Amino acid sequence: KHSGSIEDVGMSGDLNVSSTKKDKKNVVKLEDVGHIPKIY
Repeated sequence: KHSGSIEDVGMSGDLNVSSTKKDKKNVVKLEDVGHIPKIY
């Protein structure tokens, strides 16, 4: 489910970051990875 959200957001990581605020680890990786949703 999260993967889909990341793909939908795409380069708009900010939106996803807000949604996954509780998951700081994922947020950091999201920013680091950028538009490459390869975290999961």
